Amino acid sequence: MAAGDKVEEKSYDNVAAAFEGVGSSFTNLHNEVTNAVTNINKHINDVVSDSLVKQDDATKIIKIGAEKGGTSISIANSGDAARTLTGVKAGELTETSTDAVNGSQLFATNQNVTTVTNDLKTVSDNTSKYLGGGSDVLKGVAPTYTVEGKSYQSVADAFGGVDHSFTELHKEIKQNTNEVSENVKQNALLWSDNDHAFVATHGTEGDKKNSKITSLANGSVTKDSTDAITGSQLYSMNSTLANYFGGGAEYKDGKWTAPNFKVTQFSGDGKSSEETYNNVADAFGGVNSSFKGLHNEMTNAVTNINNQISQVVSDSLVKQDATTNLIT
Repeated sequence: MAAGDKVEEKSYDNVAAAFEGVGSSFTNLHNEVTNAVTNINKHINDVVSDSLVKQDDATKIIKIGAEKGGTSISIANSGDAARTLTGVKAGELTETSTDAVNGSQLFATNQNVTTVTNDLKTVSDNTSKYLGGGSDVLKGVAPTYTVEGKSYQSVADAFGGVDHSFTELHKEIKQNTNEVSENVKQNALLWSDNDHAFVATHGTEGDKKNSKITSLANGSVTKDSTDAITGSQLYSMNSTLANYFGGGAEYKDGKWTAPNFKVTQFSGDGKSSEETYNNVADAFGGVNSSFKGLHNEMTNAVTNINNQISQVVSDSLVKQDATTNLIT
């Protein structure tokens, strides 16, 4: 073999010269092989240098197109059909994560979303049931309560209407009581010139004491009634009102004891506390505030769940279009 990768036949006159020729051929062959290996290594280095996929020897991190421009990677096949990228490790789910998320992570998230959605629907259905009045908490449909022929769209307003009715009833009772008292004075057993009125005093002159009028029949309690009302009627009526109020309300010995309503308050962050109210309007105001807190808590829960669902970024290798910078 001669230099320059040429093969030619050569004759020799003696063994020494022949072996010298063989040695020369081997030398030329060695040089050719060395040059070929050098060229192959150069081509390999060129391929590695121009490859879109590289691995850092120290960190073992594989990078795709790190030295190229472009913002998209495509792993579609030659027919532009989508491929499945498998073997993806579960990515980190944080606010700043750019990791790819695999199917099992999304499945777990979807399961959690389904569970929370079902729980929220259960809470909404139960709350709507407890509120009544045609309410639908999940759809934001307010209840409608009718009190004395007037409609209200919230618990607080409805109980405000109830409280107003009780107030008017109390005024009417007070008015009737005053009328009864006035009628009693006008129909007392004795007339006093000094007082210019009938008085129910008893005793000798100078030692007269106020006395009771007893054994009265129950008076008629109507709009136009002028009958005297007995103590038992007033006691029964006031006791009934106290029972309607509940919360420890009491009418005893002619005195009212205010009710004490305890309402558990829920804030938008799910915390609860017990508040005490001494009238119906304030108590239902607390109930309405608590339901608003529950509604806000459910809204926040759905918002937080939606914020935890990360976008999936597909990674792959292959080629980059020199014009569009699309890596495929």
